[in-house]
Amino acid sequence: MLKYRDHLKHLSNVSYSHQQADPNTLDCSLGTNPYGFPKGVFSVAQKINYNLINNYPDVDRKLKNLIIEYWKKTLLLNKVQIELACGSIDCITKINKLFINIGTPVLGYVPQFPDYKADVESMGGIYEAVEMHEYNGRFNISFLVDHLEKKYALIYIDNPNNPTGQVIPIEDIKTITQKSAYLGICLVVDEAYGDFMDMKNSAVSLLNRFDNLIVIRSFSKGFGLAGLRVGYTVSSPDIMSYYRKVNVPFSVNALGGCLVEEALKDDDFIQTSRKKIEVAKNLLIRNMRTLGYLETNSQTPIITLVHPDKNVNLHLDLLKQQVLSVSGSSFPGLGNHCVRVRIPSEVNLLIERINKLT
Repeated sequence: MLKYRDHLKHLSNVSYSHQQADPNTLDCSLGTNPYGFPKGVFSVAQKINYNLINNYPDVDRKLKNLIIEYWKKTLLLNKVQIELACGSIDCITKINKLFINIGTPVLGYVPQFPDYKADVESMGGIYEAVEMHEYNGRFNISFLVDHLEKKYALIYIDNPNNPTGQVIPIEDIKTITQKSAYLGICLVVDEAYGDFMDMKNSAVSLLNRFDNLIVIRSFSKGFGLAGLRVGYTVSSPDIMSYYRKVNVPFSVNALGGCLVEEALKDDDFIQTSRKKIEVAKNLLIRNMRTLGYLETNSQTPIITLVHPDKNVNLHLDLLKQQVLSVSGSSFPGLGNHCVRVRIPSEVNLLIERINKLT
């Protein structure tokens, strides 16, 4: 009999990332940039030096320097504050390794990225969540702050929020960081969708003031490079000295590192994408006849749609109209009458199919 960890026996491994769509279905499930990736990435990909495949990657120094350059108008970072990762989920698993033992309590809020909860529980931690009862699902800082206690090792916030796409103001993040610092709690701000909000709203701007803050970033969403699996963690030198104890060498592959380097050189792609998303998202919101939606930001490419009838399975109803979404049942705090959709470039087609719902 193999000696698996006892607490894993009762856990299920269910993720909305396992969904697949047939060719005729409008895929609005996974939250990538609907407008692709920077053109320069395609040009470089066609000229890849195939020696990269045979050798171990050597992208760490160059990519970190480009990340420092990317953030220089917000905060001057040092290379010791940055570690690369295989997507933002890789950052999450390593951070949890730092802080979570069997029975360690972690605080989040719902709805939020469900795979974080799953990883906490796979480590044997206890995920506790504050429900956002504010009108239209709006994040209410007082709900979270009132629940802060010394017992928590971590607080997890995704900003922009997944699944609603709403942006939490930097002043709220600062308030949470201050109180958690006083209580000796580490705050993790997952900014996987962070390129869809202003850089000045990023928690990276607070890193020179707080030693209890960790920020996660990804190239999967805003830069449209999900298939390359590149992300990074930014924090204080002290936290990162511990992070490197659980890190592994060569977290980023050579091809991914090479193409991300090119993406970071494009200053206009993110801004152009945000403007296009804002137009498409506002068009969707104005033209839906049946569905409502939760609090969201107009430049974030995801939104939570809500059917007024709580007995409706909106995910299945949208599938009948050939729209693939993520069921609200995937997110603690939501129900089957909710779905998360990614705003597609074919937004008029999405509107047409949504308005066929009864």
